[in-house]
Amino acid sequence: MGKLTTKLILPRKRMKGTNLSEPKSLKPPTATSGDAAHLAARLAVSAVPGFGGPALELFNAIIAPPLERRRNEWMEHVAEAFETLRGRVERLEDLQNNEAFIDAFIQASRIAVSNNQQEKIEALKNAIINSGISQSVDRSVQQIFLAYVDDFTVWHLKILKLVNDPPEKFGDYSMNPGVMQGSFDMILRIFPELQGKDDFFRFIWKDLYLKGLVSQEHLHVTPGNRHSRITTDYGSKFVSFIEKPAKA
Repeated sequence: MGKLTTKLILPRKRMKGTNLSEPKSLKPPTATSGDAAHLAARLAVSAVPGFGGPALELFNAIIAPPLERRRNEWMEHVAEAFETLRGRVERLEDLQNNEAFIDAFIQASRIAVSNNQQEKIEALKNAIINSGISQSVDRSVQQIFLAYVDDFTVWHLKILKLVNDPPEKFGDYSMNPGVMQGSFDMILRIFPELQGKDDFFRFIWKDLYLKGLVSQEHLHVTPGNRHSRITTDYGSKFVSFIEKPAKA
């Protein structure tokens, strides 16, 4: 089996006030002898009794290209994350000793290759950035948060972000007290794609509640509390972990 080798191209310049150098620009690494997931899957296919050359050829033709494309797209996001971190940490080199950051990077990369939804990819990229900037999230909690990104649907993330900041999101929508006794109507105004999917929404909300991310088992928004955050402190911390960090 070929060995996966990656190389990060770092044109360098002198850092101001120090003898160390800093990368001028970051480019994603390139595989020199195949993709690790591709090679592992090829071994799995070849190990199945009765599957030989034809099955491997089909794998190479159908599965391998999307795997390689996803890997390359994710590494583009990784390069963007490092560009952001370069302006937020004293030295990028110090991140190699940040075990929480390394954990986040490895876990997020594994999840990213198995997902192709932009919202999740952005959440994973932001998680890498936030783990490098701050140590406010315990490593065990960080692991749980990243697992949530993997397990949740995109709608889990969208709805949780929405109710975490109602003043900004709900504020643009007027409420009719005679109609708007429950929040699902408000959610539909913002996300019309959920129209007719009441059971789906209730499942997502129940899941968020059982995981301790929202404070109400049954979501109700009235004119008096529509600007109140409905996430728990734990839920708000999760949203902050997967959202783009505020500019310093």
